[in-house]
Amino acid sequence: MTQPTPTAAPPALLNITLGVMLALMLGWFFHIASGVLVPMVLGLMISYVVMSAGPR
Repeated sequence: MTQPTPTAAPPALLNITLGVMLALMLGWFFHIASGVLVPMVLGLMISYVVMSAGPR
């Protein structure tokens, strides 16, 4: 009895799998880091407005 030769997954399936995994990882990161990232971005936006509204 011969063993079946293993074949690689199709590239489309690999791309879909990697895309889903990347989306899950980024979503989880932003979910965890939202308590820190939201105030940082808000602070950057406020400081940009204050700096651009001031005299030159």
